[in-house]
Amino acid sequence: MWEFPGGKVIYQPQGWVSHVRFSRNGNLLAFGDHVPTGDDGRVVVVDREGNRKVASSFYSSVEGVAWSKNGSEVWFTASPGGAARALYAMDMAGRERLVLRVPGTLSVQDITRDGRVLLTEDTPQIMMMALPPGEKNERNLSWFDWSLAADLSPDGKTVIFDESGEAVGAKYGSFMRKTDGSPAIRLGDGAFSVLSPDGKWVASLDLGSPAQIELLPIGAGQPRRLTNDALQHIRVAWVPDGSGLVFVAAEPNHPPRSYWMDLTGKTRVLTPEGTTGSIVTPDSKNLLTIDGQQKRMVYPLGGGEPKPFPTKLEDNDAIVRFEPDGKSILMAQRGVPAKVFRVSLDTGRREELRQITPPDPAGVLTVTAIHFSADGKSYAYSYFRVLSDLWVVDGLQ
Repeated sequence: MWEFPGGKVIYQPQGWVSHVRFSRNGNLLAFGDHVPTGDDGRVVVVDREGNRKVASSFYSSVEGVAWSKNGSEVWFTASPGGAARALYAMDMAGRERLVLRVPGTLSVQDITRDGRVLLTEDTPQIMMMALPPGEKNERNLSWFDWSLAADLSPDGKTVIFDESGEAVGAKYGSFMRKTDGSPAIRLGDGAFSVLSPDGKWVASLDLGSPAQIELLPIGAGQPRRLTNDALQHIRVAWVPDGSGLVFVAAEPNHPPRSYWMDLTGKTRVLTPEGTTGSIVTPDSKNLLTIDGQQKRMVYPLGGGEPKPFPTKLEDNDAIVRFEPDGKSILMAQRGVPAKVFRVSLDTGRREELRQITPPDPAGVLTVTAIHFSADGKSYAYSYFRVLSDLWVVDGLQ
């Protein structure tokens, strides 16, 4: 939720808010309002009480918001599909127009009162690396420009990844690639894909409106739609024994929560609204969750009262997975390099296992989406890099 001033809720996004900008007279706020899945978003203008004044169309990427020189329009950089953002303007009646398009990706940073526009021309990429079994050096497995590692097979030989750039369209694409460098295979539309325990299916989100869960076959076969409801599906994961899935979803105008679903589509609620999680213990009995106050709990999949997570984690800690024995977790600390630890659930003791650094750290903002093989010796990850040129542009109308 978004509070202004602190303690007064004026906006409840379904996903997340970015690029908040006050109008020149201070009476209105413009911002990017993003859905939970993917990067789809729009620009919204509200008053100081949270009353919506106007909203733009939806775009596949919205990065950068600024008020025009006389305050009559909101200018923003966005793309209807893919990631090649252009500069648009929206007036207070909701009319939109194209201001500037170049052969590249733009982000508006600011606009002066005399109309000069501060822009960056960005070259953003999500690159994917892997350490295959039995090898000492990482291999670059990036396919197009936005290769996000989504899952790694237990033997470390196959990586599942999502592509979300210009090459695949607005619904994104779910791909499979061997870590030996063999060409990638497109499995279908989708994002946030995870491999089934038996290696025969990938569960993926079809980013429609709202997003739905679909099973994509590995090899011959037809996709299977598992959900067809009004929920906005955000994240999905397999139960380790393969008996079903857990997923995070939100009803319209409600905070998200976690659900359990069997392979016929039968669904039941696991957590209260505002409490979510998709990591299941190796015995397939419990779900690790976190609420809006960053409190971690463990919910039984079969029903019953939740219990506190036994180990205290720091704000910068991201849980990668449970270890196979269920007695410890792999945890990554965000940053460059990303540090990976094994943390005992009984004692809280941390053992640093490795540091993951991209081969060329120039422009790298974060290392993300780290996945390990069952034996912990192989891994895959992605990193987000942005190289930018800064421009001051005169004469835009």
